[in-house]
Amino acid sequence: MSEKTYEQNVTELEGIVQKLESGNAPLGEMVELYEQGMKLYKLCSERLSQYERRLDIIKENDDA
Repeated sequence: MSEKTYEQNVTELEGIVQKLESGNAPLGEMVELYEQGMKLYKLCSERLSQYERRLDIIKENDDA
């Protein structure tokens, strides 16, 4: 099974946020959605930081 792309994770996270904001799910499900959303947020944040570091390295090498 291949790893999801950054964009796929962000889309999934957005869906979770919409479900949580609707308030239509039972409390237990909302807690599970929140937990899943926090994991996705952390994953997306880490991946975005990796991309930013790569861009900084590319820029530094280009400036040299």
